[in-house]
Amino acid sequence: MKLIALPFAGGMGNEFKSWKALIGDRLELITVQYPGRGQRSEEPCATTFNVLLEDIYKQVILNIKDGQEYMLFGHSMGCIFTYELYFKLKENGYKLPCHVFFSGNRTPKECLKDSKMSELEEAKFRDYFVQLGGISTSVLEDEKMSYHLFKRLRKDVRALESYIYTSKDMMIDCEVSILNGTQDYFVSDVSSWEALLGKKCH
Repeated sequence: MKLIALPFAGGMGNEFKSWKALIGDRLELITVQYPGRGQRSEEPCATTFNVLLEDIYKQVILNIKDGQEYMLFGHSMGCIFTYELYFKLKENGYKLPCHVFFSGNRTPKECLKDSKMSELEEAKFRDYFVQLGGISTSVLEDEKMSYHLFKRLRKDVRALESYIYTSKDMMIDCEVSILNGTQDYFVSDVSSWEALLGKKCH
């Protein structure tokens, strides 16, 4: 069984490496690598939702060609891409996941309630995301690391802000789990997810 994980905005692609010690040999952990970072640092970051979705889609279909069962996990920004990825896979006839995890975000219908964060001037942009938490002190204190982080983050946020939610004629057929942290700021409750998906969620 494979677990394909989509990271949050600004992520480098190694965010889930600590999970391997917890998972052991039970699952094969595959982390989607967004362009413009890590092993793909020479590529430009995607700045529109559809371009980044297509990139994610191409990575995922390469990892499901062997026909093994798999699950999808998306956290924060990755949550919204996981939602749209499921339907893109379904529309194109690919094997679908046996379980989907939506973590740490509002529903796709509600996710863009705030104004354009990507257009904030640098100091306010940094302050906004530092206040949300999740950025380590060591990164913030390292000038070079923080510069590259916020550069990636702004481009990812811009890509997400170009997202336009449209209702689906299809359903998510597999089981769904909603993960909300007690200190997560951008979350919808389970009832909102169930209303969107038309099914019970864990």
